[in-house]
Amino acid sequence: MLILITSFAYIGTKAFQQLNVMHDYRKLVPLCTTIMVFCEVMIFGNIAVEAVEGDIWGLTFTIVAMSVGASSGALLSMTMHKRMRKNGGKDERVRHRSHPG
Repeated sequence: MLILITSFAYIGTKAFQQLNVMHDYRKLVPLCTTIMVFCEVMIFGNIAVEAVEGDIWGLTFTIVAMSVGASSGALLSMTMHKRMRKNGGKDERVRHRSHPG
């Protein structure tokens, strides 16, 4: 269960970070980066322990849990960031100057 939650947080934060960069929201970059590093250590540590122990079922569960958690995290992150942009005064319809339309 911890790996599902960690994957949810990791990919959700990673997606949020990508949107921060894309929309030039600099204030949240350090916090998102710190959360991502913590999650990476937890995920890789979990995988390493299971691999060393030869726990194929544990690794299989990890793949499934990470897939479910990561997908959910990315979708929630996209929704949250879209709401943040709407509430933050930036019009979602504003395009980059290099991309007319």
